[in-house]
This record gives sequence, C-alpha cells and structure tokens, in this order.
Amino acid sequence: MKFLSHTKEEAFEIIKELVARFKQNEKSYTSVSYDESNTRTDFIDKFFEALNWDVRNDNGFAERFREVVREDKVVINGQTKAPDYSFRLGGQKIFFVEAKKPSVNIKDDIAPAYQVRRYAYTAKLPLSILTDFEEFAVYDTQIKPNSVDKASTARIQFMRYTEYEENFEYLWNTFSKDAVQTGSFDRYCESSKNKRGTSEIDNELLSTIEKWRLDLAKNIALRNPSLNLRNLNIAVQKIIDRIIFLRIAEDKDMEDLETLKKACNSENAYESLKRVFSIANDKYNSGLFATESWIENLVIDSKVLKDITNELYYPNCPYAWVALPVEVLGNIYEKFLGSEINFKNVKNGHTVTVEEKPEIKKAGGVFYTPTYIVKYIVEQTIGKKLANCTPETASSVTVCDPACGSGSFLVGAFKFLLNWYLDQYTKTKTEEAKNLKAGKIINTKNGIALSIQEKKRILTTHIFGVDIDAQAVEVTKLSLFLQMLEGEGKQENSLFRESDMHVLPYLGDNIKCGNSLIGSDFYATQDLSLFEEDSMYKVNAFDWDKEFPQIFGKNCHTDSENLRFSSGFECVIGNPPYVSAPNMVSMMPEQREAIAKSPRFKTLYQKWDLYIPFIEMSLDYLKEGGLYSAIIPYPFTNQTYGKLLREKIINEYNLIEVADLNGTKIFDHATVSNCIPVVEKAKPSGKCLITHINEQKQILPFIEQPYEKLVQDEKSTIWNLTAEERNSNRHADMHVLGDFCYISKGMVLNSDEKETKGKFVKADLISEIQDEIHCRKYIEAKDFDKYKINRIRYLEYNTKRVPEKLSRPTFPELYSRNKLMFNGMGDFKSILDLEDKFCCNDKVRVALLWKDLCAVDNKSISSSIKKFSKLISNMDKKLLIASIVLFTFGLLNIVTASSRESISYDYSLYYYFFKQIKILGAGLIAFLMIINIDTKNYKKLALVAFLIIGGMLIYLWLDGDFKRGSKNWLPLPIIGQVQPSEFGKPIIIVCLALLFEKFYSKLRDKSINHYDMIGIILIAGLTFPLIIFFQKDFGTMFITLCIFGVMFIASPILRKEKAVIFGILGILGLIIVLASVFGPKNLLTIEQTDRILNFFNPCSNYEEGGYQTCNGFIAINDGGLFGLGIGKSKQKYSYIPEPHTDSVFAIIIEECGLLWGIVLFGLYSLILKRILDLSSKANTVRGKYICLGVATYIFMHIFVNLGGLFGLIPLTGVPLPFLSYGGSFTLSLIVSLAIVQRIYIETNIKTKKIKRSRKA
Repeated sequence: MKFLSHTKEEAFEIIKELVARFKQNEKSYTSVSYDESNTRTDFIDKFFEALNWDVRNDNGFAERFREVVREDKVVINGQTKAPDYSFRLGGQKIFFVEAKKPSVNIKDDIAPAYQVRRYAYTAKLPLSILTDFEEFAVYDTQIKPNSVDKASTARIQFMRYTEYEENFEYLWNTFSKDAVQTGSFDRYCESSKNKRGTSEIDNELLSTIEKWRLDLAKNIALRNPSLNLRNLNIAVQKIIDRIIFLRIAEDKDMEDLETLKKACNSENAYESLKRVFSIANDKYNSGLFATESWIENLVIDSKVLKDITNELYYPNCPYAWVALPVEVLGNIYEKFLGSEINFKNVKNGHTVTVEEKPEIKKAGGVFYTPTYIVKYIVEQTIGKKLANCTPETASSVTVCDPACGSGSFLVGAFKFLLNWYLDQYTKTKTEEAKNLKAGKIINTKNGIALSIQEKKRILTTHIFGVDIDAQAVEVTKLSLFLQMLEGEGKQENSLFRESDMHVLPYLGDNIKCGNSLIGSDFYATQDLSLFEEDSMYKVNAFDWDKEFPQIFGKNCHTDSENLRFSSGFECVIGNPPYVSAPNMVSMMPEQREAIAKSPRFKTLYQKWDLYIPFIEMSLDYLKEGGLYSAIIPYPFTNQTYGKLLREKIINEYNLIEVADLNGTKIFDHATVSNCIPVVEKAKPSGKCLITHINEQKQILPFIEQPYEKLVQDEKSTIWNLTAEERNSNRHADMHVLGDFCYISKGMVLNSDEKETKGKFVKADLISEIQDEIHCRKYIEAKDFDKYKINRIRYLEYNTKRVPEKLSRPTFPELYSRNKLMFNGMGDFKSILDLEDKFCCNDKVRVALLWKDLCAVDNKSISSSIKKFSKLISNMDKKLLIASIVLFTFGLLNIVTASSRESISYDYSLYYYFFKQIKILGAGLIAFLMIINIDTKNYKKLALVAFLIIGGMLIYLWLDGDFKRGSKNWLPLPIIGQVQPSEFGKPIIIVCLALLFEKFYSKLRDKSINHYDMIGIILIAGLTFPLIIFFQKDFGTMFITLCIFGVMFIASPILRKEKAVIFGILGILGLIIVLASVFGPKNLLTIEQTDRILNFFNPCSNYEEGGYQTCNGFIAINDGGLFGLGIGKSKQKYSYIPEPHTDSVFAIIIEECGLLWGIVLFGLYSLILKRILDLSSKANTVRGKYICLGVATYIFMHIFVNLGGLFGLIPLTGVPLPFLSYGGSFTLSLIVSLAIVQRIYIETNIKTKKIKRSRKA
C-alpha cells in the first residue's frame, strides 16, 4: 500500500487522537511491563507518520532511499549499538530518534540523553530526538557530549505528550518531512549554530588524534633514538591508522569489542598489540597491517598505548565510532596531514614537536573539499560515463585523482559506483534473482546489499589515485577500506559468509605514492650525488605508464619531446594543489624547474601556479571521450598565467560546462574563489553551459554560452561567465570607493639579505606572542572573515637590527589611522579597524578616509584629498553635527540601558554596544557611498530596490516566522536577521518623489492620463503598507501610511484626483477596522489586542499588558529634572521590556533627567527644521519631496515611540531615531540622512554656480 501524505490539519488530528489514547490508558502504558517495541509500534511510528515520514517504507523505495531506517536494538556491554530511527531524505541523514518505553524517565535520566547525543554528534547531525511518546526531548547535537552531563545539557526543547497539541506548530515546522523539504528544519538548526558550547566533531576528533600523535611520537623518539625523522612519521601514522580501523571494526561487530583495550592494558602493551595486528593482517590481507620488521622492533611504553586506547571506549569516549561518516574522517585526516613530526634538539638528545608543513603554512592551511562539491563533480563525470553502460560494460570506466590527499574524491567516486551497481543489479526482479544466485548481491536484515567480493571487485577495477605524500596514500587506502565496509558486520551476514580471511582488497596497484608531474627522466639530467635523501623523497618521480600498466599498457607512446596516451582514464577528477608561483619558488624550486623544463607541458605561461600543469597533465591522461572535472581557482578564467591552457581547452577539447562559484565561500578560511570546469577529450562543440551555485549549495544551469561569447577576446582568451558583454565599463556612471577613500596595499615582508643572510627568515618577523620586538598587531587576508577577525599575530617593527625588512610601508599613518581593511582576492571580506591599528601584508587592501589624511605629507594623497574636501564643505554641517551628537549619545546610552539584557543572555556587558558600533560602521560606509551618487541616477536604482524589498516582504508574509508578534524578520546568510520593512520606508519616499516629479512635468504639459496616475500612485504608496499589515507590524504600517499621506497631500496632483485617492484610502481603512473588530481572531495577536485595550487605562491592567507604560511613567517620575545618574536606572532591571530599544527614552530620563530630555527635543527640532528648510530650497522636484518624506519619517518615529511611552497612543514597538539600538532601522535612517545630504550638496553647488555666473 502506497504511503499517503497528510495535510497539516490531518496531522494535527492524528496526533490529537494519539494523545487521547495515551491519556486514557496512561497507567497501563507507563508500567514497566509495557515495552519499547510496543511503544514504537503503537505511538512513535504513528506520530512520525502523521508528520509525513514513510516509517514502514510503504512506497517501496530502494534501501538507500528509504526515508526512515528502523534499527533493531543491539546491546553489547550495556551500550546500544545504533539509534532506533534514522530519518533521511535522498539518502542523506537528517536527524536520529532514540526511542524508550514510557516507564523510562527521559527528563532526568542521563544515559539515554548521552546515548542519542553521542550518535548524532559523531554522525555530524545538528539535532536529534529522544522520546518515549510520553516525553519528547530535542537535543542540540553540535555540543560535544560528556558522560557526566545532566540530561538537560544541550536540550533545547522538552514537552510532555499533553503539550503536543499546543506545540503542534513547532513540531510540524521543525520535524515534518515538509519542513525538511522546504528548508524550515535547516533554518531552525542554523538558529542554534555557533552558540556557546557548540563544536564540530571534525575539530574535536582532530584534536584527539593530534594528541595521540604527539604522545606516541615523543615516546617512540625517546625509546628509539636511532630512528630517523621520516620513519618516525611513518611509524606513528601506521599505528594510529591501525588503531582507528580496528576500533571502528569493533563497533561494526567485525572484531570482538574491547580487543584493543584488552591488548593495551596488558603488561607489555606493544607486544600484545602486535599480535592483534598480526591476526588482522591474516584476516584483512590488505597491506594495512603488513608486517615490517623495523616497526615490529620498536620499543613503546605500555602507558602511552593504554592512555590512547582508554580514550577510545565508553564512557571516556564521546564518539560512536560506528556512526562516524567516512567523509568526516577524511576531513579530519586532511587537516591531520597538514602537519608533521619534527625533531626539536635539546641537550644530550632530542625530543619532538608537531609543526605545520611549510608548504601548508604558505598556502594558508589545509582545505578539505566539501561533500556537495565532490558529489557534483562525480555526477558530472562518472555519472555521465555510466549513463549508457550496463554492469558488463562498465568495467572500462576508470577514475583517477592525481593529487588524492586523504581520498575525498575517490571515496565519493567509490560510493557513487557502489550505489550504481546495486541499482543495476536490482533493476528488475529477474535481474535481482540472477545476481543473488551469482553472489554479486545478498540479502541482509536491511534489504538487498552488494556482497563483499563484489565491492572488492568494484574498488580495484575502477578506482585509482596518486599523491606525493606517502602518509596521504595510506590515509586514502584507509578511507576506501572503511567505505567498503560501510554497512558490513557479522549481523549483516555478508562479510563472514565466505571466509574470515582476506576481507580487504590489496590496493597497492591502485593507490600509488609519487609526484604526478615529474617522471623518472628528471634524474637523467641531474647529478644524483648532489641530492640528499630528503630531496629525493620530495621530488619522488613517478612514471604513469609503468605504475599503471593496466590503464596504459602497450598503448603508451613516449618520447623526449612529447607524452601522449592513446588509452588512459575515462575520468580524472579532484582538487589540484593551489600553490602559487612565489610559494613554489621559495619552497620547491627544484620541482618548479623540473616541471618548467619538461617537454610534456606546453601551457606554462609567465607566473603559472601549480594547478596549471596538473590540469594539462590530467587532460593528457584521459581516454578519447574521457571527462575531466576539478574544483580550481576562479582566477584561472581571467588571469594571464592561464592564457595558454585556456586556449588549449577551447581549441582542442570540448568544454562542456563551467560552474561559476565566484562569490560563494566553498572553503572555510580560504581567500580564493572557485570554479568547476567539465572538459571532454573530444572535438569542441562550440558552446559551453555556465552554471551558478545558489544559497542551498545547489549548482544549477544559468546560460549556454557560445565560444565566441565565452572568450572575451582572442588576445587574452579571458572567459566571460556572465550573460553580459564585458567589453564596456558597466560602472562608468557610479562612484567608487576611491572617490572618498585613499586605498593602498599593505606591506611586503622581506628579509634584508645583504645584512642578515642566513640569520633569519621572513617567518621570524611574525610572532604569536606580543613582546618588545614584536610590538605591532598584524593580520593577513586569511586571518579574517566578513566583520570577524579569526587570528591576530604580532610583527617586528622599526627595529635596529634590520630596518629594511619591511618594503613599501608607504607612510606610517597607513597603519596608525582608522581604516577599512579588505582582501584583495576571492570572496569579499572586510573589517573595520577603529582601535587596534593593525599592520597587514600586501594581500590586504586598506581604505582611509581622505579627512583622516589631511596632515599627511604625501603627493599621491594631497592631489586626491581636494575632491573629498570639496564634498564635505558642501554638506549641511548643522544637520551633520546634530546627527553625530545624537548617534554618539545613543551609542553611550546603549551600554547602560542594555546591561541587564547582556548579562541575562550571558553576553559581555558591552555586547550590544559593540554590535551597534559595527552597525554604525556599516552605516558610515553606506553614507559615504550614497552621498557620491547623483540623485538623477535614482531612477535606475529605485525600481530594483522596490522589487527586491517588495519580494522580501511578500516572502515574509507568505512563509515568515512570527517573532515578537509580527512576521517582519528575515534571516539572511552571514548578515543575520534584517527587517525589510525598515528599508522600505526610504524606498517608498524616493519612489513617490520620482513619481511626483514625473507627474509634475506631465501635469504642466497636460499630457497625463489621470486614471493611470491614480493607479501608479496607489501601487507605489500602498503596496508596502498593505503587505506589512498582513505581517501584523502595525506600527511600521502606520508610519509608512503617514509618509505616503503627507507626501501625497503636498503633491502637485489636482484636488479631484486627491479626492478619488482619499476615497479609496477611506474604504480600505474602513475594511481594515471592520476586519480587526469583526474578522478572524488571529488578525491581531493577543499582545496587540492587550496593548489596544490597555491604552485607555494601562495601570489598571498592569499584569495584562499595561506594565510597560506604567513602568515608563515610574522611570520618568524617578528621573526628575536631573536624573538618578548614569547607570543607576532601576526600571531597566526586568521592569521595562526592551530598555535599549523601544523604551530607551524612559531610561534616558530616569538616568539623565528631564533637562537632558529637553536638550534631545531641541536636537530633534533642529534636524527636522534643517530637512524641512531644504525641502523648500531644493532645486529639483524630487529633492523637495524626498526631504519632506524623510522629515515625516523621522517625526513619525519620534511621535509613535514617545506617544506610546507617554500613553498618547497604543504601544507599537517602534524604535526612537538615533537613540535606540537596532540594525535595520539605524541603517535605514543613515541612508535617509545620506540622501538628504546629497540633495543639500547638489543644491549648494548649483546655488554657488548661479552666484558665480551672476557675478561674471
């Protein structure tokens, strides 16, 4: 029977019925005799089926696409081996559910909570559920579990079954299948991300494994002093790999539980461990446990091994090894491989330290390719190649990653192949029966699965890889082994069906160690006697034809001038190294020289980066018709060094697709943007598909670009990945940052080779610790994200020993003044440096306001500074100063007004203060940009802004979440929560002003259709207020209507048209009032209804909603004329809600007194007067109406906020201009003031021109 989905209303009724049934027989259900199995069948299954999850797989999906995997309970040594339910979509795990019988005390019992948290944390799931139906607990599983945690730790929701009905909206909007499909579940998870205590298993387990490595390395180095550094690294790596593999095998029931623990707790731990390894070698026969005498003869203290293995088991271990995804382990190992063990010389011997590899340090760290990128590249290559294959013909589809690292791409490819073969073998009942008989597939408790022998065949037939790092090669093999054993174990009756021996395949012929770019012919031109052993390992020459004869074999044709294969791989995929030309010159000069001299590379041009020869080599090693795809730096599409390779691809290959990822952060902490080309070794088709990535990390088609449009010009061969012509300057009419800022690169760090050759290196200039020498704070582009600094180091500056180390520091003020800092390449990231006076390198750009450089003696500055000074001189200085005074006082008041809020949420006392500084900083940038945009250009921008904000408001109306009684908060990536309705106010003002200007000229010429005019004005003026009304943000709606009303009354429109429009408005108003009184109960929220009812006598209904107004009266009364003193407010301590936003004026009067309130009113009056004066003087119609609209905007905010405070009108939650904390409103206000200042500048400049012309 096919599973039938339920509507939201039907789901509510089903859960209501379940609640009633449980309540009717609660005593029976909560008795000890009522077991977990019945609980799951009678209640939990039906509960989640009501939320549209196909718990029983009625739809008959293949095993890997089942929506819910229900596990049988397996308990070993008191530990449950799997969660009861795994909820999935498209084969991807979403959340776990751990079920208990109702007699279990879920609220307080520690063990069940720790159990579900361990599994979900290890599986890297954000949330999971613990329930016995009687109780329902939701856990944030981003928080690392600890066996001594209370049951309430990391619990973010708890309810009893009697509360299911009232919490149905939460259950449906968070855990229903519909919520997952529409992104509601993801948004809920995102809201709990990055809170205190949250951490990812990648980082936690990496720290654990790094600790094991250091402890083991120290002990082995101490007890085996003759061991060289290379072998020390190999020994430590092999022991850790073996331990991790066996511990995971234990949890999969492939090994007896606690085998490792028992071995390492014996008197001679290493001897016992070697016996375990020997048995594993006989069993798995893969090379992972191969005996090597020098490793066997090592001396290792038992204590270090005992300490490591004790951390692998419950309760000391917070990880459920069986739930650990291979991709997560790969991510951990990728970072792990970025550092190495080094000797640290000490007196009478040496000890060890673990340090980041120099090449990794230069590159800015290790970057693991996200799973969704791997999946996409695999689908575009292997997926396309297998599209027309059968299992019999698919064996020719070979895939290679020539820089495999920890094996993420090969694991992704192997996973795809396993799923493809399983689908093919079970396509029909006939095929399934045939392949069951052939032993290619088997029956397991979870359905049909591939046999272990078939998995081994698929792995050795299809998967190939190379890496220069021997440790990376071993990790790739380990990852592939673990992927092969996914879902295996004794209970699956697969792994041990045929034999307990030779479980794993030998991968020595598939995964090789070597330098993909340098062949053995390199040695023919070198004097090998000059090479040290370490240098030989670093070069590590590799001959593809000899190492992979099964791929190239007899069809390999080589000569000294050329290297081409008539056979090769069907697919080459990966993420080639991004080492830049300067870093190659400093770190691997021999390799760069060898690559440059090699006759096989034809596309190396100027300062080529390392990924260029990797791409060329990959294309060469493809079969005819083969596919290449990799994630590479976006600059490949437009930088000079990629010119020859771009030409080669366009002229000799078929460029099928380029995925443009520019602007999307793919790799954490990386500055470079990316793209993904998909290239076929075939004749060019003459067209290329351009795809883009969206916010959901989906790569979707954008445009199909003919080669003549893709290649911008034949000279540069730059690829145009946009739909626009790129030959003209699209920004010619716009002002740029340089119009009002001085922009410069940071300093280049170099050592003075003449004076100090060999004494120190560039790295000596930078220290992690501040001292007398390293005295200046220093950051690089990789050290900061948008608005956030991740790392600060310290720079040696102006020392006597090497005064010339810092080249092009230009002038000291560049680093000692307030400045905007942003990266020079990749996704745009910026920070505002107001206090730290950072130094930075040349990868960072700094922008300083011209006014801050007036006294600097520098020719390049002095010539440009006049332009900005002219702009400043034409501003309305009184308006500017009054605004700055109010903003400054508001900023200072936020510190004291928000102190209680900050502390109650466990924030810093200055939490809101620093947030407001960031908002004002962003506002300052917006202000400086807007005053440089001529108002005649507003026509081009107003419609776009109107549509964008209108779209946001409609989205919130239809799908927004209620917050503080209304649906006006929109969560945006990186930025956070914003209120589009706030930005709608200046947009309405500008749009109406432009319309009135247009109608003014047409009315004068008598060339207007009056009905068209009425319609356009109503659409422009009422669209936002009506949408905001349905969002239940009545304060904002009222202010927006007032702005429209005032501007409309003052407009040039004839009385007849005004009468028609006012009539329409009157009818709409009457409908709204009648709907509010007699319409649906949910038109007004309970809180809004209380505010209206309590408006007439707030203090008589204090508990029901009048407390805010009453406490506001008390605060004003307590303040008197002179106030209680700064920081001495009493009402902010839980009496007045939102003391730093809606009720800020009451706190100001309480602390500073009525006299200061009068001063504030004076400043408000000055601002309004200056704007209204400008409205009458502006030399354009649009300028007059914009100023009138902005004055109305500010006045209405003051009136509505203070009117609610003083009891003149119902409370609405509207902020007070300049003084209230807030992001969207503050930015909207600054934008409005910037527009007014721009109008003043234009009017002032034109007035001066008129005066000069009259004098002339």
